[in-house]
Amino acid sequence: MTNMWTLLLLPFFAMLQVHYAWCWSPQDRVLLRDIQTITLYADRYTNARRSAPVPQLKCIGGNAGCHAMVPQVVQCHNRGWDGLDVQWECRVDMDNSYRFGKVEVSCEGFDFPEDPYVLRGSCGLEYTLELTEEGRKRTQDGYRSAGFGSGYFQSNSQSWDSKTDGSSAIVLIFIVILAYGVYKLFLSGPSVQQHPRPDEYGYDHQSQTHSSAPPPGFKSDFTGFSSGYGTGHVNQGPGFWTGLGTGGVLGYLFGNRRAQPYQSPYFNTWTGPSHSESMHQNDRPPQSSGVRTASGFGGTKRR
Repeated sequence: MTNMWTLLLLPFFAMLQVHYAWCWSPQDRVLLRDIQTITLYADRYTNARRSAPVPQLKCIGGNAGCHAMVPQVVQCHNRGWDGLDVQWECRVDMDNSYRFGKVEVSCEGFDFPEDPYVLRGSCGLEYTLELTEEGRKRTQDGYRSAGFGSGYFQSNSQSWDSKTDGSSAIVLIFIVILAYGVYKLFLSGPSVQQHPRPDEYGYDHQSQTHSSAPPPGFKSDFTGFSSGYGTGHVNQGPGFWTGLGTGGVLGYLFGNRRAQPYQSPYFNTWTGPSHSESMHQNDRPPQSSGVRTASGFGGTKRR
């Protein structure tokens, strides 16, 4: 019975050996110490034989955050053997705000994890992304000026409220002056000098005392009435000119205010930051000083 099962399974194992030899030739079995340079890409996966493929570039942490900067191409160079494994220097063009922290090249052993031979194309890089001194300063300045949330809107809202309070007080004073000018100009009626009321015949005794005798042929009551009535006049006084000047000044001031477009200090969700953003350019964190070639050093991990 045992011999029968052996005969049945023998072709199956033979097919597996043929498949294995066809898929992985001896050229895919590489001594790790002989690998001098590997080039890794952000959008590619490693080769795999005993395990699942892994990303060629994999961020595993760091105080900068893995999404702060995603390197597209990294090249690692074999810098020698430390008695335990290969040591690597990995280089990438990186913003001056970031640097490599821990770096480790991970390769798949050809037959077992600690095999000195690895599968060709199975090496990838695991790294941490850290902030440089410049990056920490930019981050701190960004939190102070932009707030990363409600802080930005709160600080701008407070400054806008203080400006609004001052301008509101000035506008209120102008409105009071304008109201007073309008009242004096239109609502307070013209004042007429009062004179003694003529008698029932229209004779004004006060005017008679200051006027000469009427010429012959004229009735004295008619002359007195016309003289008394003619001495009354409207007192326009300084109120008219004060109101007119106040109205002109206020019209000029309010015209200038209308000519200036309103600039909101808040963020416009449709068009981005408003024009007042230019007033806060000095509050922005400093821009990056540039890009340089950064290096990270580390060893090898098997899988």
